[in-house]
Order: sequence, then structure tokens, then C-alpha cells
Amino acid sequence: MKKGFIARFSLAATLLLLSLPGYAQKPLKEKLTVTFHSSMHCEDCVHTLTKSLAFEKGVTDLKFDLEKNLITIEYKNWKTDPGKLRKVILETGFKAEEVKEKEKEKEKDPDNQDTPEKT
Repeated sequence: MKKGFIARFSLAATLLLLSLPGYAQKPLKEKLTVTFHSSMHCEDCVHTLTKSLAFEKGVTDLKFDLEKNLITIEYKNWKTDPGKLRKVILETGFKAEEVKEKEKEKEKDPDNQDTPEKT
């Protein structure tokens, strides 16, 4: 008798805990930024990419740097991801290589090297 009650009570408690909001981790809804190195070279390229990316779900902002051939995209992470954005750029006919954080820092400050300072 006791074992049956304990088993039912354990099952009910487990189901109750699983149904509580916030128990299971959900991905955070936030705006993220990704940067791609592209093969664009003129304002027409920027216009073409803008037309393609502006209608992609989740894209909230686009920035282009023609000198460095960089496309910076701000997006809602619950609507799209860098893989989908890369695919749109490729389908538009341009190269799309994701720039990692360390490379972004080097682009901003070319004097900053990864080598330790001499003392």
C-alpha cells in the first residue's frame, strides 16, 4: 500500500515540476550581430544585398563596409541564425565568410597584436 502511494506521489510531483514555467530552459530572445566578409565591391552590390537581406525574417539592421568588404547584420536569434543569413548572401551571388570575434577586433585596431608585450 505504501509503495503504491509513494510511486503515485513521485509521479505527480515530477509531472508538476515539469509543467512549471521556466523549468525547461528556453533560448533567450535577444538581438545578436554577425559579420560576414563578402565579395561586394560597389554600391550596386550593397543595393542587391540589401534587397535580399532586408526581407529575411528576423533581420533588424544592416551595415556595409565597402573598404573592408564587411556586412554586419543585427538579427533576432529566435527568428533566424547566421547559417540562414549566410545562405541568403550566397544565393544572392556573393561570398560569405563569417568573421569571428578576434578577427573583428583586429579589423578595428590593427596595432593590437596577439603577441605578449616585451618587458
